[in-house]
Amino acid sequence: GFARAAHDERPLARQTAARLGLTLHEEEGVSTPFSEAVIDDLLQHFGQPFHDTSAIPTRAVSRAARREFTVVLSGDGGDELFGGYLSHLRADRLQRLGGGRLGAAACSALSRIVPEHGPLEGVQRALQLNGARPQGLLPHSMEGLFSDRALLELFRGMPWESAVREQLDAMREESRRIWRSVNDPLLAMSVHELQISLPQDILTKVDRMSMAESLEIRAPFLDSRLATYALSLPGRLKVAGGVGKRVLREALADRLPPAVVEAPKHGFTLPVSQWLGARFWSALRSEMAAYARDPDAELHRPALARQVERDAEHCRRHDSYRALHRAFLIYTFLRWRRCMLGRGESPE
Repeated sequence: GFARAAHDERPLARQTAARLGLTLHEEEGVSTPFSEAVIDDLLQHFGQPFHDTSAIPTRAVSRAARREFTVVLSGDGGDELFGGYLSHLRADRLQRLGGGRLGAAACSALSRIVPEHGPLEGVQRALQLNGARPQGLLPHSMEGLFSDRALLELFRGMPWESAVREQLDAMREESRRIWRSVNDPLLAMSVHELQISLPQDILTKVDRMSMAESLEIRAPFLDSRLATYALSLPGRLKVAGGVGKRVLREALADRLPPAVVEAPKHGFTLPVSQWLGARFWSALRSEMAAYARDPDAELHRPALARQVERDAEHCRRHDSYRALHRAFLIYTFLRWRRCMLGRGESPE
């Protein structure tokens, strides 16, 4: 838990423990100031850049659990299989209220006019997602922190620009293939997540951070028989009335406290904006200065600088998850590249 109520899951955990007769062990996370040493330690375990700041509380929980246990269970896969993410609720809402192909085409055209950055970022993204739906690109568009347009800007004029375009084309085609192969948008989202974000983000994060503490984590939701059964269920049993994981909630209604059964999705997050603070932006600009002098830079440096400054300004004015995590991903890339690969000069 955290002192900040919006990030604190202890009240619900206490109710669950009381209902099931369990002993609850509580740990309070401290929102320590941003530290290069913490990031360097994480990079050592990941071996690559990453954007998921929940790696930090995952490491803390693993460290606490390891005091008592060597093997623990996790709920990984439950959101992907049973429609637990906010993206599933958005996909369901778009499918019901999207205005058909004509409305989607209008949204797609408008999304190219409305700027991706600034106060209208949320509007632009909603327009873009609805425009992507009839083309079968909704799963692809839901993934990642960068739009395809923003990503291509970072590689403009670089020797591997065409390879990046080919990769994005392949990813879009895979999204269309999944969308065409099923007649349930929620199932298409789940299959895409099981192929992309679950192995590349969630399971990687949990594996690296638990093994960093010599803890083994097993994920019973990913038992092949349970996963097969979950994927066979129609979307209306998973997302209904603006609530995800409906079938799980109903199955456990007589075993868990009502407040837990009815609770909205709560990501395992840090108070990131507080934790990073001004020191993070200073460290990022220091790494950017070193990258600007590096003749072996892999990215289009002016485009990268524009991206960082736009995100910094957006975070200064608004609380944007995507802008902050884009900046965090860029920072971990630059830091990993310099410290782990020995590329570029050290910042002053």
